[in-house]
Amino acid sequence: MAETADMAVVPVEPSGDTGPESFARAWARRLTRGLAICFVGLLATMVIFYLRIRGQLHETLGPVGPQLQQAGLLQDLLDREQPISSDEGRTLVINGQRFTLGTESYDAPVGDALAEFMTACPTGSQMGEPMVGPTHGYAICARAPEGSDEDLATRIQAFGETSDIGRLGRIEYAYAVAGETGKTSVLHLSSTDALELDELVPLGGRDAIGSDPADFPRPPDGGRVLHSFEEGLPYAYYVYGRSEKSADELRAWYRANVDQTIWTELDIAAVAEERGETASEDSLFFARREDLTRYVVVELRERPPHELRPGRTMVAIAEAQ
Repeated sequence: MAETADMAVVPVEPSGDTGPESFARAWARRLTRGLAICFVGLLATMVIFYLRIRGQLHETLGPVGPQLQQAGLLQDLLDREQPISSDEGRTLVINGQRFTLGTESYDAPVGDALAEFMTACPTGSQMGEPMVGPTHGYAICARAPEGSDEDLATRIQAFGETSDIGRLGRIEYAYAVAGETGKTSVLHLSSTDALELDELVPLGGRDAIGSDPADFPRPPDGGRVLHSFEEGLPYAYYVYGRSEKSADELRAWYRANVDQTIWTELDIAAVAEERGETASEDSLFFARREDLTRYVVVELRERPPHELRPGRTMVAIAEAQ
């Protein structure tokens, strides 16, 4: 009996036929069921992986537009009379990652502008629905690499094996901002090189890839979360994580720690008044003594006291090099 219990049981057809054909059919059914289970398991794994990648793209690219807006770069790009075509070859560098730059204007709300962007994204390449708010929003598309006809599932699998975001495709990001006239301005960014998602939003308190303004002190606390510039232009933008100091404390700190032999502070409010304009009281303007065309503007934006998130004041710096 023990010997019988140890024997493998071979399924048979209901007819009772135990010949070679029945044996083959039984194993064919077993193989088919096994393949079906493997396929379902693979599909489930790919769905989970797709959702994780999609979440990572939203987590890393989502804050990029607001950070560019806080640094003052976004408005400079969107305020131009003529939109910037992506074919012009202009490149924006964000935390060491290079993107082709383009802008567009729509006579439509933010949601409609982003819906049009997603309509142009091939089916299966859309990284979730657009994230839309009353005044701004964004959407993400992962187009197949140039000349490739691989579907998204194949590209996701290749990305999982290599960790090269380029295997997933060309990542396109659209950030839309509502204007005062009812128009919506949209910034388009398309990845150009191997995109390192982990570098776009540095975690663990480490600085973003890049540098700080030349000969100018960074804030006393708060890591660098953004260093961005357009290739070929003498301007750079920096954003630092929330400082524990108030805007008044940081204003006094900068005036005490800026090297007065290199920089001179200009009364930007007085200059703006001469031009019939107004300047933010939260701005500091320092120009190089030997060349007044080279300057830095420090923006101090304090969080309302009722907000419970850590940190009090954001520091954004624009530099004319």
